[in-house]
Amino acid sequence: MEKSGFALLALALFAFVLAAGCAGTSQPPPESSQFTYDNVTVMIITANGNISVHAQVAKSQEQQEFGLMYRESLAEGSGMIFPFAQAGNYGFYMKNMKIPLDIIYAKPVQDSGNGNQQGTGNPANGMNGKSYQIIKITRNFQPCKSDPCPIDYSGGGADMVLEVPAGYAKAHGIKEGDVLLISGGTY
Repeated sequence: MEKSGFALLALALFAFVLAAGCAGTSQPPPESSQFTYDNVTVMIITANGNISVHAQVAKSQEQQEFGLMYRESLAEGSGMIFPFAQAGNYGFYMKNMKIPLDIIYAKPVQDSGNGNQQGTGNPANGMNGKSYQIIKITRNFQPCKSDPCPIDYSGGGADMVLEVPAGYAKAHGIKEGDVLLISGGTY
């Protein structure tokens, strides 16, 4: 009799923990409106002509971690940029994403005149009008459906990342080696 009382108590405790865990998952997702984003224009210079993307700037660590999570859609010609203070092998994953993306990794363009990099600097101090060369494009990166999520890495050398709707790069002929010019806003 004592064993069945203990088993009933253990079962009740398990049910309580399970219910508490499920209750936590029913909360609505955080909103991107919790952040105030600067906006910039990204001009992509391709062999087919220039393309303009209106992008939000994810400049804080929190904004960069949240990115485009929970968004139901991303309009044609819009995106988000992720400026980093230094070049590195940055990884992106699609946790809590509802839409696939093209991820465009870029590095500062070398000034052929004196060897200075035009795109370097601290993102917090602003890099308006700077130019970056595309070093890698990950096309049609799908939302994560299992844990752990796959991570896509830049391969090193990137200090700027642009996310746009999946298929955007192909539709506009955007290729590695093309140039991004970023203007407007501060970041």
